[in-house]
Amino acid sequence: MKIAQQETAVAAFHEHVPSISSTQCGVILDAIQPGHDYSMSELVEMTGLQKSSISARLNKMRADGVLEHGPERKCRISGRTINPVRRKTA
Repeated sequence: MKIAQQETAVAAFHEHVPSISSTQCGVILDAIQPGHDYSMSELVEMTGLQKSSISARLNKMRADGVLEHGPERKCRISGRTINPVRRKTA
């Protein structure tokens, strides 16, 4: 059972997150140039955002139809095979 202070903190967090989320989505979208695709590591390097924040925003933007996966390729940072993201094409 949560105490009042915990409930207040959780409510404040959920009120604050949408503004953080939309700001971070904007930063990520600004970094993603049309016609190019990016790994999460590349976006971390380009934006300075935390990997966990980028992961959450990418998932949301893919679900919203703003981004899609590009063709599989090697990440230029990790060298691992990845499914990069790119702006959704019409």
